[in-house]
Amino acid sequence: MSETLPLFPLGTVLFPGLLLPLHIFEDRYRKLVRDLLAGPEPRRFGVIAIRKGRETGIGGISALHEVGCTATLRHTSPSATTAGLTW
Repeated sequence: MSETLPLFPLGTVLFPGLLLPLHIFEDRYRKLVRDLLAGPEPRRFGVIAIRKGRETGIGGISALHEVGCTATLRHTSPSATTAGLTW
C-alpha cells in the first residue's frame, strides 16, 4: 500500500519516540498543519533532512537527503503556530 505524505524539510534530526516542538511560521507549513488537523487521525507527514541549504532565507533548500521518516502530529497550540510531533 502506498500513501502520499506532505513533506517537512528540517535542518535537525527527529529521534524515534521523542517530541520535536516546532514553531510553524511559514504559510506553506501553517497550511500543512491546518490540512493535517482537518483530516483523519493519525495525522502523519514526512520529515526529511536538508542536505544542502537552509530552512529559511536567501537560497533556501537546494538539496534534500533521499531518505526521511514519518512523523505524527500529536499536539498544536490554539493558534496552530506551534506543533509538537513524535515519530
